[in-house]
Amino acid sequence: MLDVPARPRFLDFKERSFSAEDIAFLLSKPSIRGLTFTGCAIGDDAVQALCALPKLERLWLAASAVTDAVLPAIARIPALNWLVLDHTGITGTGLAAFAGHAKLRHLSLRCTKADDACVRHIAAIPRLSHVDLQGSALTPDGMLALAIHPTVRPGIGKAFGPDLADAFLREQRRLASRTPPGFVPAAGEAQALLDVLQGFWEAISAWETQLALDLKETPDTEEWRQPACAAIFDRFCTPKERTFGRPHALSFSSPPEYQRHTLLDVEWLSARKACVYTRDHCGKQSRFLLLKKGSAWRLDHKQQLFDGWTTAYL
Repeated sequence: MLDVPARPRFLDFKERSFSAEDIAFLLSKPSIRGLTFTGCAIGDDAVQALCALPKLERLWLAASAVTDAVLPAIARIPALNWLVLDHTGITGTGLAAFAGHAKLRHLSLRCTKADDACVRHIAAIPRLSHVDLQGSALTPDGMLALAIHPTVRPGIGKAFGPDLADAFLREQRRLASRTPPGFVPAAGEAQALLDVLQGFWEAISAWETQLALDLKETPDTEEWRQPACAAIFDRFCTPKERTFGRPHALSFSSPPEYQRHTLLDVEWLSARKACVYTRDHCGKQSRFLLLKKGSAWRLDHKQQLFDGWTTAYL
């Protein structure tokens, strides 16, 4: 009998085999939300049976004996959001069953035979935010073809190098752009909105730098900090209540956050509304919405790409 808690949620097994009685015992635990089988002698039949667990969200099958034949059964797990198939015999043909899956966000196919033919199946998983393809049979052309998915972040690895990662991001942005076909901004408008964003970055960076120095000297003194930050928002941002984050919260990064952003793209939603896409030193993508108020551009809000685009603090 397996030694597990009375109401287990996440269970981790390594390098062991499972009898029919073991599988039946796990099925008697409807509270299970995650199962990790690393290097375990567990195959398609056992995994297919475990797919009946009603709350299963995460399934880790690295170095197990599963094949493409069990993927349709796994794809029928409604709450599945995390699937790891590293170092298995998966070729990717069974991934077609995941098309339209409503929850799957993380898929790992490291060191499998998944190749360019499976790209169309991966691209059909709408909420997928990360796919790890390091050591797979995917070619550089296949990786670029995956850029048709608007929000996925692929684990490329060192084999392809940074140039392919940059090319992927730019191709993804090109394909996902919401700029109306044929739209051309008026002369000077692109530079004007970029000047506002850059001005905000520079002002906040200077504020963060001074705040970091100031806190070392007088950690309990706050007279200038919040008003100075509020003045930056008044100068560069749209006037609206910002309940959380800056300018009310005295949060800062050292070194300053925006010193490490590089421009990826400008997306024009209209002549008076645009998104600027950036990437930081860790590869995290952000987009900044700017609106033209009267004759001046103003920064409205920021989003970050993490399990889709989510609101973040300026």
